[in-house]
Amino acid sequence: MRLNSRPLGIPETEGRITAPGGACPGAIGVIGLRIPAVHVDSSPFAAGSLDILFLRVRVTVMAKKRGGKSGPAHSRINAPQQEKAVDPSWGGPILASLRFLGSLKLALVLMAVSIVVLARATFLESERDLDYALWFIYHSWWFITLVSLLAGNVVVAMLLKLPWKRRHIGFLVAHAGLLVLMAGSFQTFVAGIDGHVQVVEGGPPAESLILRDRSQLTTSWREGDATVAVDFSFAPGPADWPGGRTKDLGESDEIRVKVLGLYRHAYGTAGWGEDPSGVSSPVIHFALVGADGRQVTEKWLVGRKTIGTTMTVGPTNVTLSEVPVRSMLADLLDPPTDKLGAKGLLSIHYKGQVKQIPVDENVGKTVSIGDDGTKVEIVRYLAQPTSEPDGTFNSAGDEPHNPMLDLWVHLPNVKEPLRQLSLAKTPLMDFSGSRGIECPVKFFYHHPAVAVRQAVEFLQAPDGKLFCRVGTGKRYESRGEVGEGDTIKTSSGYQVHLLRHVRHARRETKFTPVKKKPGQSAAPEAAAHFEVSVAGETQEIWLQRNNRQFGAYTMQTPKGPMRIDFDYAQCPLGFSLKLIDFERGMNPGGMGDATYSSVVEIEDKSGLTQQHKIAMNEPAEYGKFTLYQSGFDNAGDGREVSRLRVAYDPGRLLKYAGCVMICLGTFMVFYLRGLF
Repeated sequence: MRLNSRPLGIPETEGRITAPGGACPGAIGVIGLRIPAVHVDSSPFAAGSLDILFLRVRVTVMAKKRGGKSGPAHSRINAPQQEKAVDPSWGGPILASLRFLGSLKLALVLMAVSIVVLARATFLESERDLDYALWFIYHSWWFITLVSLLAGNVVVAMLLKLPWKRRHIGFLVAHAGLLVLMAGSFQTFVAGIDGHVQVVEGGPPAESLILRDRSQLTTSWREGDATVAVDFSFAPGPADWPGGRTKDLGESDEIRVKVLGLYRHAYGTAGWGEDPSGVSSPVIHFALVGADGRQVTEKWLVGRKTIGTTMTVGPTNVTLSEVPVRSMLADLLDPPTDKLGAKGLLSIHYKGQVKQIPVDENVGKTVSIGDDGTKVEIVRYLAQPTSEPDGTFNSAGDEPHNPMLDLWVHLPNVKEPLRQLSLAKTPLMDFSGSRGIECPVKFFYHHPAVAVRQAVEFLQAPDGKLFCRVGTGKRYESRGEVGEGDTIKTSSGYQVHLLRHVRHARRETKFTPVKKKPGQSAAPEAAAHFEVSVAGETQEIWLQRNNRQFGAYTMQTPKGPMRIDFDYAQCPLGFSLKLIDFERGMNPGGMGDATYSSVVEIEDKSGLTQQHKIAMNEPAEYGKFTLYQSGFDNAGDGREVSRLRVAYDPGRLLKYAGCVMICLGTFMVFYLRGLF
């Protein structure tokens, strides 16, 4: 076959394709466009050649449809169509990147990854708990990045459809719904609140919300009559911290706190170590051994400076006291038994010197006790002292029960005398600091009416050495200086074996981490290792969150004694919540709880109150919070404790709206296509 096209410059006409033997009007009917007049010579392959002609004509028509210029017939049929070039300087890479970001391939990959991640999160939540899944997946940086990529894919896919037409309405509504849903979830993640409160039936109202995902270290101390507190909060996470991980909580009011380690769940055991500050009380660790030589028990005993501490272990009393001056050891280890008289004997200790004054003939008199003019006046003797509301003392009778001496100490160069009290039953009690002035004169009051106690008494001298005396009921027997490993025999046949003596002790708690088992409802609280620095002084302590025994510590600082508490962070509710009544519905036969509900009274800041009933699957709403019934407990005195979950979800409406838009857009795409 040979194609003969018209010479160049001959205009195109509305024509038809001809061949020997007749016209071919079918070509015009099929193509229906302006084509050049083309003549085909006779050939044995006329029929096949005509098919090829149709193909070339269709190529030419498509080229014209793309905007090609009119030209010679042979150029439109034989010449290949050239693509329009794109500026490679910026348009090419940017457009290519946008097409990839909004491509269906990327959307499918992101959705596949999301499905795998969400499946893993579901299994992780069942294996561990919700807090674990939130921390390691839903609130992680990589999951937020994954959701951000999905949002970017949706936005670019919508922009690539520009200019939008009516047929795009369903597509746009569904994709906009995805964006609205993501925006609501992000708003909840940033500003949402989820915590709980516990209220006791008939107990005080709750005014704060406990945030279980955040912990708080509170430091407090006294400044005059006011208590100053500084809080440090952080998110500990649902797992043990790996070795070397630390977190600096910052500095406020010369207090700096750093977290050196954390166990998510741990059991604590108490112990004692040496306090480098040298101001803490002494501690002894002893074992009680029976008459048969078997150990009965082990105990720790903490002494106190003013009155000492007594612990009853089986048939034995054990006491630990601090002696204010060394010369007073003679009053304890070798107390006087004669010349006590009816009203006793007063030992006065001043500057290493001891002076014993018979009380009978010296009541109402002043006694000189030093070369510098210091004097002591025995103002009154009270056989049965009773305190009055105005701070004075009177005697309830003449029979001595706990005799007391009312004393005045006259110091040189001090205008007003210092008032002191000395009690026969608690001779080591020191009242010198009651008026803010330390009295240099110390007293020990012996009285015949005070019986000898059956006890093992440990006495720590100011130099840290430990002494012991044993009361047999008739007299005190000195055991002299004792140390770790010594055994003290008692009058009852038992023995006290001294295991350890710490002169100035601070509590040291050791924690053992444990794993929470799947389905375990109750597990020990988290324990954290803190480094607390106050005005340049640093101390490391372990504390357990929300624990009465291990959750608080008193640290000696330049600001004075500072209390440190470790607990959950709290958020003010803005109203008070009080439990009026708690109801439980039992299953038939009394096996388990079928339902439970709480009747609570809510009082706002203006004093207005209203009652709400909160039951299972029946939450109550107040202000921005939604209150759910999550559990209950028993207070131990017959009263119920209701646990309420309190949540604030600022993105809830957006999430609902996004779901509705997704459903509506999907419906429009599949069922309303004919309308658009």
